[in-house]
Amino acid sequence: LSTGTRATPTAGLIVAGADTAWVVSMVMFLAVSTTPTSGIALVVATTAPVAAFAILQALSALRLQDPSLRTIEMHTTIQAAPQATWAVMTDHDLYARLAPNLSWVGPFVPTQDTAQTGRRCWDLRGRYWDETLTSWEPGRAFSVEVDTRAHSYPYPLDEMRGTWSLTASDPDRTLVTMRFEVLPRRGAAGRAFASALATTGPAMMRTIIAGWESEAMARSQSALPS
Repeated sequence: LSTGTRATPTAGLIVAGADTAWVVSMVMFLAVSTTPTSGIALVVATTAPVAAFAILQALSALRLQDPSLRTIEMHTTIQAAPQATWAVMTDHDLYARLAPNLSWVGPFVPTQDTAQTGRRCWDLRGRYWDETLTSWEPGRAFSVEVDTRAHSYPYPLDEMRGTWSLTASDPDRTLVTMRFEVLPRRGAAGRAFASALATTGPAMMRTIIAGWESEAMARSQSALPS
């Protein structure tokens, strides 16, 4: 599991806090001070830019709390031949049965409004979204990009991409890789979803890959002469 995030906002918030404390102390000083008018004007002229800088610094630091692109990736070697692994990896019905958040996954077909190829996925609550096929290497890998801007898309993400690939370890074993890249939406919902995905994503991926392995082995056994 690997994640990438933008610079931590901690330092910016500390600086903003220090500037704010200085501004507050100056306001308190002016409230009780008997300093001449000229002196007060000088203090105000000095304090105003610091106050403005503190506000800008705090806003900038808070913006940094929103995560940037995050990657969840898993590599697992399974006891199945590469050809059998590719067959189960590209079985959309099987993927829908194995993924805990899905109820149905359609096959890759040309979309109505473009020349691109895509598929539609439905979750357990009847919500759906479309995925565009962005790369296809027969027998090796494919990638999709999710339409996160669709009205029916249920997750607080601005971007999501997935890649499924395999590498032959030997004739009877295959290295399987699942990779998801997500960009959460700004705000608490996006951050919460990204944290939950980082926690539950690996277990979900292990479940899918284990299901692929079991199905590939079962199909291989059924293909043997009786």
